[in-house]
Amino acid sequence: MVMIRKILLLTFVVAFLLTLPQTAETKEDWAVTLYGASQLWGNIWQTFYSPDFEPSYYFVALAVSRRMFSFQKHLDLELEGQGVKHLGNQHHWEFNGLFTLRWLTFPWNKYIDTTIAIGEGLSYATETPKLEAETHKNSLQFLNYLMMELTFALPETP
Repeated sequence: MVMIRKILLLTFVVAFLLTLPQTAETKEDWAVTLYGASQLWGNIWQTFYSPDFEPSYYFVALAVSRRMFSFQKHLDLELEGQGVKHLGNQHHWEFNGLFTLRWLTFPWNKYIDTTIAIGEGLSYATETPKLEAETHKNSLQFLNYLMMELTFALPETP
């Protein structure tokens, strides 16, 4: 019951923040991202050092994000919502809401524009994910959502 209250509170906060009035300057604060990926087996350290891709568990996702606040020119606070369709051995939908901190300034940005981000939030799956059930004996439809992202772009086309 406590988890449901947290989800509802996060939903209301996201809805409120996304409906704040916009000016011409805030239009550049929005982003839409479409991506796909294969899921990995293992813990977070194995993801970086010896990733084990599971080709039968993959997904496509659509994300909408908005920069909510900038801390000088170095750090942005963003709010993001995602809709994810799982394919292969899983066929459910997943909905994620998260807050993200993004570091923007690197010394080489005049050559290759780079950002690094970490996000934390909640995830709701329309059914208990098979991959989670195989890995954890007490898996739920409501889960923690952790995101790490590294982006690169040419400075003239950010």
